[in-house]
Amino acid sequence: MTDLQLLNEWEFKAEIVRWRIKYDRIYFRNEQDSFEDWVQSYRIPPIDYVHVDSFIDSDGDVITYLKGSMKIDRTQSRNTHSQIVTFYHVVRTFIDCPEVEPYPMGYYIISFEQGL
Repeated sequence: MTDLQLLNEWEFKAEIVRWRIKYDRIYFRNEQDSFEDWVQSYRIPPIDYVHVDSFIDSDGDVITYLKGSMKIDRTQSRNTHSQIVTFYHVVRTFIDCPEVEPYPMGYYIISFEQGL
């Protein structure tokens, strides 16, 4: 992807569902459900994030980029290669209110790759 666009959670889930439907042979959509229903019911699996960068914005809040990825193993893929999507999860932390949970701002999808 050349244009990085900050996606909200629904837009991110929609991209992941499209990717899974395209490449995951054991992932299918019930024909009675609309695509919107399918995206709404999709749950993002637990991700092992890696901290990439943090900075303080003009409001004095910390913006943090966490890198994550999801993989479809080659034994589960519709072709003979594994499939990997890599993305950043962007969160805002309010320094003035430490009791407030970090606020998820969105996701940047970095790449859809074919593995070995």
